[in-house]
Amino acid sequence: MPDVAWALMRRYWPGPLTLILERGSAVPLRVTGGGSSVALRVPAHVVAAALLGAARVPIAAPSANRFSRPSPTTADDVAEDLGDRIDMILDGGPSTHGVESTVVDLTGVAPVVLRPGAVTVEALRSVLPGIALRVAAVREESAALASPGTLLKHYAPRAEVRLWTGHADTLVTAMRHDIEAQLAAGRRVGVLLFDEDRPAIDGLAVLLMPLGSRARLADAAASLFAAMRALDRSGVDVIVASDPGRAGLGLTI
Repeated sequence: MPDVAWALMRRYWPGPLTLILERGSAVPLRVTGGGSSVALRVPAHVVAAALLGAARVPIAAPSANRFSRPSPTTADDVAEDLGDRIDMILDGGPSTHGVESTVVDLTGVAPVVLRPGAVTVEALRSVLPGIALRVAAVREESAALASPGTLLKHYAPRAEVRLWTGHADTLVTAMRHDIEAQLAAGRRVGVLLFDEDRPAIDGLAVLLMPLGSRARLADAAASLFAAMRALDRSGVDVIVASDPGRAGLGLTI
């Protein structure tokens, strides 16, 4: 076990941090799909901790959602995705963070963040200043994935998503013009809206899902996937959103 792994475990376990390590002989190949590495996490949730305590062994399990769909953040989301494919749902209440765990690869020469998540890159660098970030989307579903969530289309709603980036002075105007064009084309529009972007939708016939303020991105992260699922259930054709930035949880979102 590398020293950097112990440093991250001491700071962020239990919690939303997944570490990729070389598979030891005690880990069956069926757990890793024949691969040479294994992803490990220790959850902080009291129900998950109780399940692990009752099992008295590590648990190997996939995510509780269908491939490429938005992550479930409630038991109802799991039932919606998996239905009669599973025998039981252990309901521990809504997800605390809303977004995935951060994935850090420790199998190489230096630690690398493969998937930004609830533990920000900035927080990780307070422990490992030299940790690198490598976020590269894989186009082919058949390609070998170093981490979950790295396909070009992943955690995606059924509706088309149109993400607007740019300076705050021009972003709201560009968003509004896009929404007006979508409505003029007869499309039903949903908006994932930060408080600061409200002028983009004033007076427009859209379905609004508020994410709160950019100053409180933890709130936006907690509600993001639930908002996507709600817009999908409403039957919108397109979801318009603005970029929350690339710092802190903005990169994750």
